[in-house]
Amino acid sequence: MAIDTSAYREQARIVFGKLKSAIENPNNDPNTGKGTTNEMSYWRMGCSFDTMTDYLLLIKDSTLKEDISLYNAYKSSLQTQLKNTTNWETRVDPYGQYLKTMIKFCASCCYDDFAWWGIVSAKAYPKSPYYHLFLDLFGSEGVQTFQNMATQIWEVVNNGKYEAIFSTIPADYPGFDEDFKTKFVARKAYHGGSPNVWKRITEDTPKGVKDYFDSPSANSYVEPRYPNGMWQYDYYWDPVNKTDSYKDGTPQECCAQNGDPKNTNFRIGPFQNTLMSGLVLVYASRLHSWKSDTPESAYLNVAKGVKGFLDNWFTLKGVSGKTADNQLLWHYDDDISGTKILARERVGTYAPKKGAGGKLEEMKVRGYWASDKAETDGTPIPNPDFPTNRVWTGDQGLLLGGLVEYELANGNSEEISELITNLITSTLDVDGKLFYPQSASSGGSLQHFQPYEEWGSHANLFCLRDYWSGAGVFWRYLLQTYKTNDTVKKAVDSILSTENNAIIQSANAAPTPTWPKGKGSTPLKNEVGELFLWFSPMATLTAAIYILENSAAQ
Repeated sequence: MAIDTSAYREQARIVFGKLKSAIENPNNDPNTGKGTTNEMSYWRMGCSFDTMTDYLLLIKDSTLKEDISLYNAYKSSLQTQLKNTTNWETRVDPYGQYLKTMIKFCASCCYDDFAWWGIVSAKAYPKSPYYHLFLDLFGSEGVQTFQNMATQIWEVVNNGKYEAIFSTIPADYPGFDEDFKTKFVARKAYHGGSPNVWKRITEDTPKGVKDYFDSPSANSYVEPRYPNGMWQYDYYWDPVNKTDSYKDGTPQECCAQNGDPKNTNFRIGPFQNTLMSGLVLVYASRLHSWKSDTPESAYLNVAKGVKGFLDNWFTLKGVSGKTADNQLLWHYDDDISGTKILARERVGTYAPKKGAGGKLEEMKVRGYWASDKAETDGTPIPNPDFPTNRVWTGDQGLLLGGLVEYELANGNSEEISELITNLITSTLDVDGKLFYPQSASSGGSLQHFQPYEEWGSHANLFCLRDYWSGAGVFWRYLLQTYKTNDTVKKAVDSILSTENNAIIQSANAAPTPTWPKGKGSTPLKNEVGELFLWFSPMATLTAAIYILENSAAQ
């Protein structure tokens, strides 16, 4: 019996209005009513815009008058914005906000920040299922702009060619002058692209820049265990002010311990992680499928390298019991069947060597994975003071999306079927690790990360609003792969046929998002301008509506 989705559609229309307002005026100050767009808004808007296009495609194809009216109203307001090319600072459409944050916060050294925008921009290619949506909303000139963004941002992510994005910035945009160009291009001296970080750290360190891994040596501590991995960034260096005030790119105030901004030992380091691998796998595979006309493009070659890197980590054996298992895939609940798996946030070891090698001394300082002691092969013994199985829900979605997109690009749809089925069923297990509250047979929703519980002074890390996109990223890629992959569709339909399943529960909870109030966290003071308060509900409802209306289980 089909489930009536009319209530979900009504709720989605309300949430869309909230998300649209947040994109147009991010982090809106409740006292002044004015936006306080900051550096983090750059990638957050790219991520949110991606899901906004999913919802717009859903209502563009709708026959409901309310959906049609909402779509037409958004299209009208958007096109009014697009015509404004004389006062750019007043533009609040997604592309206008991209330009605004790009110009103001161009010092970003994190490749993942760029990748979110590159992925959504690639939706404008003719082979993409979103092409006609982009054409209808942005017109042929706008479509060309997004296509250019997709390939030029790729040059930044893959090769560190910062000047490549110049052609995506209008010549008359405020602040886009020769001085800006000179300073912006200066970044390529410090950033060589996500795949090239290890080479630059060991062979090509820019003059005057202190090595991140200087204690005691990059060669001893963080040599990659496997080739072709992606790195979040390389050097955090501001060529304008000639400073490397932080040892990594995480803003100092975002990683203070116990609320003390001076205590900043706990940082996100420039290491290989699941996030970057998933982003590049999605990005490269889509550029191959949607842009390239050759069977073996440069994009596909990059995707193959990332897939090989992940395969090595997926099959790596643990060393001493379940907690020391250093696979990228965490087999939780003493699972011996191999079906209960979640992807950890980052790799557990580097190249095993005698002595210090592989024990992740720098990771220990930042609170990840390691202890002061190591196994004989250099593998870290887990430190009980830190969670060894840190899982971000968004990584599950990025891996799902990347693996499916890669198989579409590579022409083999069977290789990953068991893995993606297990990722889906484990993420959406109401008695598992990512559903909150656990064992939520009557009501709950997909959470953004685990462990959800407070864990000492480092609970503050999850105050970072970036992490509160986790569930939304997963729902987005579940929706997109559900449309294209039979294995995903079967797995999701099987879940949907069960009582009190995670899809229905999460959809029911989506319209009233909450901000967890664990130790060190701060509830949102203003709901309107917070992108990630409304991004995840938008992604959840969009996925639920489409799945419920197209599932064979209903």
